[in-house]
Amino acid sequence: MREIQRLQVNPENVRETHKLIITNPDSGQFDIGILTPDTSNPIYLVRINSNGDANHVRNQLNGFWSKYYGCNIQVTLVMQDANGEATTTVGNSVLNTYTITVLRQQKSDTITTTPALKVASGAARVQF
Repeated sequence: MREIQRLQVNPENVRETHKLIITNPDSGQFDIGILTPDTSNPIYLVRINSNGDANHVRNQLNGFWSKYYGCNIQVTLVMQDANGEATTTVGNSVLNTYTITVLRQQKSDTITTTPALKVASGAARVQF
C-alpha cells in the first residue's frame, strides 16, 4: 500500500505600509522629501495639501514608487474628530491618518529613513 502526502502552501503577502499623520489639518501645505536610491537625484520632493483627500496624497507620492520601484501605491484616509470618532466631514477632522500601501512586494523596504517634512503654510503638524 502506498501513502500519498499532500503539501499545501498558502503564501501571505505582507505589503510595505507607511503612515502619514496630520494633526489639525487646515488649508495649508507641507513639503515631503524622500531619500531616493538615485545618487544623482537623491531627494524626491513633493508638496501636499494638509487637508487633501486620499487621492491627492496618492497622486503626489505615487511618482516616487513608480519611478524608482516600478510599482504603484494605494492610500486610505481615516479622519477623526475631537472626540476620536471617525468622521467623513473634512471640517470636523482634527486628525487625518493616511495609510500608504506599496502594491508590489519589494526585496527590501523602499523607505529606509524618515522623510523630511516641512510645513510650507498653515498650522498643521505632520508625522511620517
